[in-house]
Amino acid sequence: MTREMVRRRRENVIRLTGRRKGRRWRLPRLKLRYLFLLSVLAWAGYTAVFVQWPKMRSLEAQQEQASAKLQRAQQQNQALKEQVRLLQQDQYVADLARQQFHMAKPGEILFTTQNSATP
Repeated sequence: MTREMVRRRRENVIRLTGRRKGRRWRLPRLKLRYLFLLSVLAWAGYTAVFVQWPKMRSLEAQQEQASAKLQRAQQQNQALKEQVRLLQQDQYVADLARQQFHMAKPGEILFTTQNSATP
């Protein structure tokens, strides 16, 4: 075979297959891109499942605890406001002094029993 025949044969092969030296690496480059994309997606999935979701659950639990604590504080605040309102009434203060400190008005006689329960 002469050089001319070899050259023509090469051209025919190139024409039939559509491959040239520059295009030979196209297929592996695509595989490399897909591999890179797959690794990025795997990393993102791992981060979401094993890192972010446990943190979110922990923060949700802390939020629930804070909400419960806030609700208890609001109830306590409401009870204290009610107590302040009652302490501004003279009759309530007088009844409270009689029950807790066993005080009596002038001219009253105070009777106590041993088993008396204070309301």
